[in-house]
Amino acid sequence: MAGLDFVDASHGFAAGNGYVYRTTDGGDTWTNLGYLTRSYTNETGAIYTVYVRSVDFLDANTGWAIGDIYGAAVIFATTDGGTTWTSQEVPTDNGLIDVSFLDATHGWAVGNNGAIVKYDGSNWSAEDSGTDQNLYGVDFVDLSHGWAVGYGTILSYNGSTWSTQESGTSGRLYGVSFVDLTHGWVVGEGGTIIGYDGTNWSLQASGTMETLRAVDFVDATHGWAVGDNGLILSYEP
Repeated sequence: MAGLDFVDASHGFAAGNGYVYRTTDGGDTWTNLGYLTRSYTNETGAIYTVYVRSVDFLDANTGWAIGDIYGAAVIFATTDGGTTWTSQEVPTDNGLIDVSFLDATHGWAVGNNGAIVKYDGSNWSAEDSGTDQNLYGVDFVDLSHGWAVGYGTILSYNGSTWSTQESGTSGRLYGVSFVDLTHGWVVGEGGTIIGYDGTNWSLQASGTMETLRAVDFVDATHGWAVGDNGLILSYEP
């Protein structure tokens, strides 16, 4: 699995191997929603399959899926729980890897070569990340507090600019999830999990050496992480 998002303790969405999946029972069972595809009118009969890398939902119906087609960024939106999707214009040539929305008019996506794009309810625009490292994960708790993670990199957002935080690791970090300003988690290669307490980042035990690709918490005591070979972890304090 490459992407994961839960909107409550029962309803969640995941992306893996190009597919989008949905659960309504807290992850006990999953429904395959199929591939996303995009056609191009300037190429007769050309329909391409999207490699979906991440999903983010506001509720059980409204969400976005991002990824790439042969390395070119694509973003799709849905209002019916993933049954149908609409393509949106993207202001970058870099493939996108993760996406985070606060509400229907505020969202961010990150990707290759430090790409960060922001949604204002109508259009996507590019932002300066201050790095050319690939960014694999992004999450926001409000308009002035967000985080993005990459190759040993944690970036924080203060409402206008991005800056670097000390991650404590040089390995690839793939996913990040915050529930408030004092509870956040980052996951990465080799089973890495790093927790944030509002001041510092510290390593936590995951119980696995499998690379973890995404993480999502709905509150400080309910969270999930997904990784290689179909791994799904749940968090219980």
